[in-house]
Amino acid sequence: MSVAGQGVQRAPRGYGASEGAVRQAAREHDIVLLASFEDDDAGGELYWLIRRKDLAAQQFDRAMPLFDC
Repeated sequence: MSVAGQGVQRAPRGYGASEGAVRQAAREHDIVLLASFEDDDAGGELYWLIRRKDLAAQQFDRAMPLFDC
């Protein structure tokens, strides 16, 4: 997952980016899951993630979207 560019990142193939997998990866990288949204039309989920230090500083412009389809 890259912060550079702040574009929507896609979950890598085989990553299994279910909400549980996203939460596990977040714990390993000191990232907080802010929100997740299911999109039935697109057949995926959109996750918003943020680093703990950015959350503590209320730097929400640093949040990162991750789309799993």
